[in-house]
Amino acid sequence: MRRLVIAASFLALLSTAFAYTPATFDRLLQTYVAESGFVDYDTWAANPDDVAALQTFVDEMAAHDPSALSGAEELAFWINAYNAFALHEVLERYPVDTIRPAFLGIPERSFFVEEEHVVNGQSYSLDGIENDIIRELDEPRIHFAINCASVSCPVLRSEIYSAERLGLQLDEQARIFVNDSSRNRFDVATDTASVSKIFDWFEGDFDDVGGVAAYLATFAEGEAKTVLESPNLSIDYLSYNWGLNKAE
Repeated sequence: MRRLVIAASFLALLSTAFAYTPATFDRLLQTYVAESGFVDYDTWAANPDDVAALQTFVDEMAAHDPSALSGAEELAFWINAYNAFALHEVLERYPVDTIRPAFLGIPERSFFVEEEHVVNGQSYSLDGIENDIIRELDEPRIHFAINCASVSCPVLRSEIYSAERLGLQLDEQARIFVNDSSRNRFDVATDTASVSKIFDWFEGDFDDVGGVAAYLATFAEGEAKTVLESPNLSIDYLSYNWGLNKAE
């Protein structure tokens, strides 16, 4: 009987050790993501307990099986996973000034394609998570939610994405991004929308929702909306800033 109790206790301890606790990641986001959406990496990197807390969350994802998830639960899980892995990779490399340092004038892509991140025992690159999983879920608003730790990315939210609030969270992220003059610019005099390079790279993801301009117009305000709905609209794309999204 004593052996059964010991075995049960061990199994309970093992289950607890690998429990998936997104509340841990939520607390870290609330602590280190500034109102600007940029991250206080200096303070985080100097706090070994919270560096370890993110590592624990990453380890939990390595053992967690999300295969039973669907709909909003599945999408929220993978957005959180992408954002957590990006932050983890920055802290692993920190201090850095950019996620794509240039070699012979060409920004390299190891941050996205070489580093391996594990979910349920399977390894993924950030590109793999984005292109083979998240984009396959047919939700164009993910382009306002996943954050690769660069200046030009949509801002990082200071909370996790949850299935219960996912629609509201994604709508808010879309409004913030579209109307952010540091990431998209609108000239009423020339009917020109100078928008993020994201909408060039992933233009096809917006085909089923009316195209880039029409979709952005649903979240746009003021001059941005006027330009995007103009029959004379002209679109060009801004250069992407791969510098680290570090709070000053």
